[in-house]
Amino acid sequence: MERWLVTYADLITLLMAYFIMVYSLSQLDLAKFRKVVAGFRAATATMGLMEGASGVLPGGGGVLELEGPPPPSGPPTDPLADSLQALAGGISQQVTAAGLGQLVEVRVTQEGVRVSMAGPLLFDTASAELRPEADPVLRAVAQAIRTRKELQVRVEGHADARPIQTYRFPSNWELSSARAAAVVRRLAALSGADGTRFTIVGYGDSRPARPGDDPQALAQNRRVEIVLLRP
Repeated sequence: MERWLVTYADLITLLMAYFIMVYSLSQLDLAKFRKVVAGFRAATATMGLMEGASGVLPGGGGVLELEGPPPPSGPPTDPLADSLQALAGGISQQVTAAGLGQLVEVRVTQEGVRVSMAGPLLFDTASAELRPEADPVLRAVAQAIRTRKELQVRVEGHADARPIQTYRFPSNWELSSARAAAVVRRLAALSGADGTRFTIVGYGDSRPARPGDDPQALAQNRRVEIVLLRP
């Protein structure tokens, strides 16, 4: 007549187990929880459960959010960018100390460190002979090339829009290439770097820095740019 006590006792036992489980979850130890999850995953993997899925539920990467990777604490840092910025700063300081800051622009781009030198500093009109005034800038760049042996160097020559047709320079293409070559020869001599690190590009008058045919525009377009390429 008292068989109902069996069902009642079973219910009480289940309720007790339920509340014990709720209490234990409220006092969650993250380290122990991860061990339990790892063990559960290992056990289910050996039994062939949950194959083809990366988590317990579709679209999930783990049992709980605690299993996922920690969120990034901030923007990713680029040590190489900081290094190139320091390199550009060193060149710029030497250029400013030589009193040539108005004729030289040093900046960091996606390609690397770009040093742009205006024509009056380097060459006379229709000439590819380096002027001695350019030497302090080239020495600063050569020091950077000598210090950072992993950097490749591209030298870009430019001419202004005035046409030229001489025996040595049939067009502005030859003139701009000869100017880049003159800069490379000087950089190689000052830095002692291997010739395989240098590349010459002649753009002629196809990439003006400033539109117009006034003296200032022609002087800026008659330029050479040195690019210390990002590895």
